[in-house]
Amino acid sequence: MSTEKEQWMDEVFNSLEGMQRAQPDEKLFENIEKHLFAPETKVIPLYWIRTAVAAAVVVLSINLYGVYEYTQRSSSQVEQSNTDSSYPLISSYNLYE
Repeated sequence: MSTEKEQWMDEVFNSLEGMQRAQPDEKLFENIEKHLFAPETKVIPLYWIRTAVAAAVVVLSINLYGVYEYTQRSSSQVEQSNTDSSYPLISSYNLYE
């Protein structure tokens, strides 16, 4: 069995005779160096930054307006509830009649 393996290995190695070595591209080394030493930072165009800041300002102003309106309405409701205290919420405490 070992002789069969050895014969098979010899056949495989003999089939490799006459093959040529692989030749890399002439500019391969230059391309590798270019990718290795290239700056990794991307330059973000200024108009994207302006757009992001404008969107943030719009969202912030809408939120501030919403908080302002909420506080104004809640304070006016508190004032109304203080003036309407003569009207009870439930007229009679017999709930199931």
